Amino acid sequence: MIAAFLGVATVAMPLLVPDDSVRQRLSEALARETGIELGEARAIRLALLPSPRAVLEDVMLRTPEIGATPAILAERFEAEIDPWALLRDRRLAMRRIVIEKPTVNFHVDASGRSNWERAEGQLRAPRYAVLGETPSSATAPIAERPARARRRPRLPASIEIRDGKLSYRDEVRRMSYEAAAITVTLRSAEGGLVTVDGGLNLGTRPVALRARLGGEGEVAPGSAPLTMEVSSTAFTVFYAGEAAWRGKPALRGQVRFELLSAAALGDMLGVRVLTALDGARLRGNLDAGPEGALVTGGKLTAKGAEGDFELAIAADGKTRFTLPRLALHGGSAAGNLDLDMQPRAVRIEGRLELADVDTISLLTTLSGFDWISGRAAGTLQLSASGPSLEAATAALQGEGRLTVTQGAVEGLDLPALMAKARAGEFKTWRRRSGQRTPFDSMAASFTVENGVAKTSDLVMTGPDIAVSGAGETNLARQRLDYRMKAIVTAMTEEEKAGGTAEAGTVAIPFLVRGDWSDPEIAPDLQGLAKDPDALLGTAKAFGKSVEKFTDGKIKSEDFGRALDALFGGKKKKDRE
Repeated sequence: MIAAFLGVATVAMPLLVPDDSVRQRLSEALARETGIELGEARAIRLALLPSPRAVLEDVMLRTPEIGATPAILAERFEAEIDPWALLRDRRLAMRRIVIEKPTVNFHVDASGRSNWERAEGQLRAPRYAVLGETPSSATAPIAERPARARRRPRLPASIEIRDGKLSYRDEVRRMSYEAAAITVTLRSAEGGLVTVDGGLNLGTRPVALRARLGGEGEVAPGSAPLTMEVSSTAFTVFYAGEAAWRGKPALRGQVRFELLSAAALGDMLGVRVLTALDGARLRGNLDAGPEGALVTGGKLTAKGAEGDFELAIAADGKTRFTLPRLALHGGSAAGNLDLDMQPRAVRIEGRLELADVDTISLLTTLSGFDWISGRAAGTLQLSASGPSLEAATAALQGEGRLTVTQGAVEGLDLPALMAKARAGEFKTWRRRSGQRTPFDSMAASFTVENGVAKTSDLVMTGPDIAVSGAGETNLARQRLDYRMKAIVTAMTEEEKAGGTAEAGTVAIPFLVRGDWSDPEIAPDLQGLAKDPDALLGTAKAFGKSVEKFTDGKIKSEDFGRALDALFGGKKKKDRE
């Protein structure tokens, strides 16, 4: 039976599908059955074994049913033909389609024009070099043909995409992304159900894709229920709602996002993502279409944070992320971030307010910096502009103020360290577990320029200490560089225990430099030598250790004679 059928088909095929109609019939059948429009192809041939099929090489395709998109270029396009429909109805009905190595390139040139806008209406009917000239009836631009009513395409039982590639390059905004090794299988079943199973690579990371479209519960003509899951080692995204393709394509439903690994996401996107965001979850109501996307009723949870958010992404390049309320490490926060990405004019603006936040919990979560405890309040305003997102980010500027109350410098007992310096011990100070320097208040205003936060008015006050200073924090490199001056009641632990602390206070400058997780802290010997007032003010407390204190630049005996000259004569005259 099978042999007889193949024999009949072999004889009948050229008769049923003569050369002068293959071009037109294949193009019309593809558009009718799948919604895909056929452009150019270098070669076309009909094959019978292992099943009747049309094979095209170096072919161009378009999918107008899902809106304006660039043409798809594929090395090979194979359509398995239903032999019964061919024999009975002389109709090219397709059972299965395989597209090998398709490539889609989204490109915005330096003038701001996109390749999909330029291609709109320019795709022409198929031309097949191996079959001669295309009849004039088939050479009219597709845009000039009578418009078809948009409907849900009648998909073949299976569509397979093998080793595809998608790229996006924007010369205006200097952005580029690429997805490679795209392998997807779409299967349709009775009742209009379509399932998708596949994956791709973003950077070096594999991403899996699963989706289910249609089936029971279709909401309206031109739309159907859709569930979709995108998963990787970096993140998972789950969507459940509706997909519409009649008129303007749209997604309306619930979306959920979970960040599994900030490092992996950074590898995919080519940017640095804070590892403190690992485990962060966002969910909300998604309404997306050609004009942009809106997430409302958003809920955010992360380490030490839980609250509401809204996200609006417009097709014109404007994005706003709003945090109207966020419970943050025992306190609260609110703010917003605006991003306007116009051609050759990118602008960033942001605002953040903190109130009664647990300082050490917040800083440890964000950066591992566990030096300062207390309750924090503050404001931060940021802005930047430039010809590209990269340039704008590099030029980030802003200002703010931070206040910490009822806190402590954790790991350091500054009065004890000052007492050691008074006794001539000037080596680098190291943090020790269980030690701390309590303070009543610490405050500073700061400016941000090119990713560096600078302050000149840091002030800390407490029962045994008063500190002032200036310096900068490199936010990108996570480094500190501060020059401080402390006035303390200098007491060693032994002096505290025995009650033998010397009367008076000690003023000493010191430096804080290095990685903010473990910076070096030490007396500023060079600064002290250049500050006669500070040196004289601490001379009696340091006594013979002045020589060590100034690294031999000032001898103790010389310093003593200088003190006699300055103060001795005056004291002798007073006694007289």
